[in-house]
Amino acid sequence: MRSLVTTVVGNVAKDVSYLSKEAGKESVTFRVAVDNSYFDGATWQERPAQFLSVYARRELAKNAAESLKKGERVIVSGRIAEVQWKDDQGGDHFTLALYADALGHDLRFATSSYLRREKTVQLPPPEAVASAFAGESAKTEASGEQAASFAVAASGAAEEAPF
Repeated sequence: MRSLVTTVVGNVAKDVSYLSKEAGKESVTFRVAVDNSYFDGATWQERPAQFLSVYARRELAKNAAESLKKGERVIVSGRIAEVQWKDDQGGDHFTLALYADALGHDLRFATSSYLRREKTVQLPPPEAVASAFAGESAKTEASGEQAASFAVAASGAAEEAPF
């Protein structure tokens, strides 16, 4: 089944709050207020704002938590889905939510700066690296003379290889 993908422009109505801070499974939520004013040809007509819950996961969640504050204008693109829940009295409720694929500041009325996150790489323990290099160096020493003579033969040079 395909999802309904949409883009929403509005103001962050509630600061970003973490649902989970577990590494690799970060998720956040915040509310966006969408203005429904329209121009009828002569004057602006006001209608109440609509509020939409936005959910983000993984890296997008971490970046949203560090970048977005209440009142800032944002653009959110993602998938619309229905969220259902029961209240304390057992009543069923539902609302629409936007599961964000991309989001950022709306630059129509403000400026923003871009700071690329450095990717973190999980390195193996030093013992594993040392043992891997020990095995490779033994193989290299055994085949090193053959490689050097091959390089000289391939280049047609009678001199010693430069490495």
